[in-house]
Amino acid sequence: MIPKKPDTLAATVAKYTSSHVYRHVLSAFSAFIKSKLLAPEQLGLWNLINIIPGYSTFLHFGANECMRFMIPYHEARGEQDKAEELIASTFYGSLFPNLALSCGLVVYGLASQADTVTRTGIFTMAALVVLNWYYYFSFSLLRARQNFSLIIAGNYIRSTVTLFGSITLIFFFGLYGLYAAMLASYIAVILYFEVKQPTRLRRGFDPAVFRAAIGTGLPITLFSLVTEVIRNLDQILVSWFLGIEQLGYYAISAMAAEFLMQIPGSARDVMEPRLMAEKASLTDEQMLRRYLFAPLLSSAYLMPFAIGPAAILVPTVVASLLPRYTPGIAPAQIIVFGCYFLAFVYATRGIVVANRWQGQATAIMAGTVLVNAALCIGFIKLGFGLRGVALGSSISCLLLALGLVVFLRCRCNYAHRAWRRVAIGLCPPFVCTLALSIALPLATARLQVYLAAGVNLVIFFASATALYFLAVRWLPEIRGEEEAGLR
Repeated sequence: MIPKKPDTLAATVAKYTSSHVYRHVLSAFSAFIKSKLLAPEQLGLWNLINIIPGYSTFLHFGANECMRFMIPYHEARGEQDKAEELIASTFYGSLFPNLALSCGLVVYGLASQADTVTRTGIFTMAALVVLNWYYYFSFSLLRARQNFSLIIAGNYIRSTVTLFGSITLIFFFGLYGLYAAMLASYIAVILYFEVKQPTRLRRGFDPAVFRAAIGTGLPITLFSLVTEVIRNLDQILVSWFLGIEQLGYYAISAMAAEFLMQIPGSARDVMEPRLMAEKASLTDEQMLRRYLFAPLLSSAYLMPFAIGPAAILVPTVVASLLPRYTPGIAPAQIIVFGCYFLAFVYATRGIVVANRWQGQATAIMAGTVLVNAALCIGFIKLGFGLRGVALGSSISCLLLALGLVVFLRCRCNYAHRAWRRVAIGLCPPFVCTLALSIALPLATARLQVYLAAGVNLVIFFASATALYFLAVRWLPEIRGEEEAGLR
C-alpha cells in the first residue's frame, strides 16, 4: 500500500485550528447556557476554582515539554530507546506530584468550613487534577509524534460532551451539573485516546532521565507558566479585590480571550515539534524566517479577522442574550485587543526554545507579571473597576510582546533588512483594527442595532481582507518566499 502523504503544515494547522474553533464555538454555547442558568456569583466561583487544574498541568516540571520537543529530535535520529526512556520517566515522574495535589485538595475540602457547593467544587477539582495529568501527558505525546488526527478527534469529542453535558446537567442540577459535565468530558476523551492509541510504557522510571528532562524542559515550562499567570492574574485580582460576583461579570472577558487565542495556540502546537525535527538541517537565517518572521506576520494580519468582529459584536450579543452580564461588555472589548499582542508571545516561543534562551525570556516575562499586577491593582484603587483590570492586562500583553521581540532582535543580529521590514509590517493591522472598531460603531449608532452590527462586520471584513492582500504583496514572509524574506 502506498503510504498516505502527510498533510502540509498549513493543512495541519487549518485542521487543528478548526477542531479548536469547533470546541470553542461549542464552548461558547455551553458558556451561554452556564450564564443563563447560573447566577454571576456561581459563575464567578466556577471560574475561580477552575484555575486549580489549569496550574496543576505544570506539575510535570517541564518533563512534558521536554518530551514534546525531544521525542521528535530523538526519533528523527533513530534513537528510539532514548525516546522510550523519556516517555516512561515522564509518565511516572509527573504522576506523583499530581496525586499529591489531588490528595491535598481532598483533605482541604474535608476540613473546609465552606458551603456544600464550594466543597463539592474542591473535590471535583481534585479529580480533574488527575484527569488533567493523564490527558495532557497523552496530548503532549501525540503532539510530539505529530499525531494531530487523534488530537483533532479528541477536541471534537471533548467539546461535544461538554456542550450536551452542560445543557442537560446544569438545567437539572445547577452548578453540580457543571462539575459532572467537566468530569465526563475529560473521561470521554481519555477513553478515546486509550482505545485508539493506548499508552505503552516500555521502560521503567529512571530518576536520572526525569531530572534531565526537568533540566531541559523547566525553562520551557516556566515560559508557559508565566504566560498562564499573565492570562489568569486578572481573574485572581478581580476575585480578591472586587469579589466573586464581579468575577462572574469578568468571565465574559476570559471566555473571549480563550476563544481568540486558539489560532496562535494551534499554530504553535503544530510548528514547534517540526521546528525541533528540522533544526539540524536549517541555517539560523532559515529558522528565523520560517519560525519567527512568518508566524509573527501571519498572526498580525490574521488575528484582526477574529479581534475586530469580537470587539464589534460583544455589546450586541451580551446585551441581547446575557443582559445580566452587561457590566462585562467594556472589559471584554478591551481584553480582545490585548489578545493581539499575546499572539506575538505565542509566536516567539519556538525560536526561543530552539536556541535555549528560555531563561532570559522567562526573566522578561516575570518582570511583566509584576507590571501587570501593579497596573491592575493601581487601576482598581483609582476606581476603574473591571475596565481598569482589563486595561492593565492588555497593556501588559503589549509590553511582554515588545520585550520578547526586542530580546530576539538583540540575539538574532542578522537579516537586518528583514527585521526592519517585519517591524514595520507588524504595526498597520493593530492600528487599523483599533480605528475601525471604534469608528464603525460610532458611524452606525443611529441604525437599528442588528443592522448596524451587520454593516460594521461587512465593512470591517472588507477592510481587513484588503489589508491582508496588500501585506501578501509587500511581505515575502507571508508568501513563504524564504530567500526573499531574508534579504
